[in-house]
Amino acid sequence: MAEFAVFNKMNWMDMPPRVRPDLTGYENVKRKIEEAAGPGIEAQTVKLFELSKMDQKYTRRYQPGDIIEVRRDNGPRGKKETGAFLFIQVPELSFIESKHYMQVHESPRRYYSIDMTGLKMDDTLTAAQFNSRLKVKK
Repeated sequence: MAEFAVFNKMNWMDMPPRVRPDLTGYENVKRKIEEAAGPGIEAQTVKLFELSKMDQKYTRRYQPGDIIEVRRDNGPRGKKETGAFLFIQVPELSFIESKHYMQVHESPRRYYSIDMTGLKMDDTLTAAQFNSRLKVKK
């Protein structure tokens, strides 16, 4: 049996910070980088480098539904995992068969995600139900 750990919360980059609820976390960090840059070529170069790094982090962020990990039958879980992940069991799929669902694109974005509508912690799905919920990202 395979157990899938599916990301189950909003990424901080997609949520508004308390200090600026009109922006997302991503937009807020970009604003801070822009404001911190002083005059001069060196400061502008550093600003462009930092903005580029932030764009890369945003592109690679986990999103709700991303399949983060495949485990063997009911593997051990940490306390922090139960809030951030939804665990789904698929008895018809073996651990070895399921490992390819952890693939990533050229950038470290997850290739597979799952529609979590109506799913609860520790739900068991048939292989057909799992495949009908599976989404391949481009």
